[in-house]
Amino acid sequence: MSEIKKEYYKNNPGVNAGENGGNWQGGISFEPYSPEFNSLLRRKIRKRDNYTCQLCESKKTKRALSIHHIDYDKQNSHPTNLISLCINCHMKTNGNRKKWTALFKKKIKVIYKKIAA
Repeated sequence: MSEIKKEYYKNNPGVNAGENGGNWQGGISFEPYSPEFNSLLRRKIRKRDNYTCQLCESKKTKRALSIHHIDYDKQNSHPTNLISLCINCHMKTNGNRKKWTALFKKKIKVIYKKIAA
């Protein structure tokens, strides 16, 4: 981040936070996950995805891959709605949700076609 931006945010705290943020979705990030979304399920999804980020194709490094809900519904923890992403790619999915949902739905179909073959 540039020094100018750092100074701006320092002098204007909260300017792009919460409801003022461009990615604000009505506070849904505070909703709880379904009980099925547990460590065992997340491990199964990482294994299904060959411990590879399904966007940039990087392999798991020091940090475990994040498990992303394709439709952004934390209550929908069906494996066909979950995909492995590295932290950098997962951060990208906060904006333009329609784009990411469409892309990941296509990717998940390919994953399950390979499993069925």
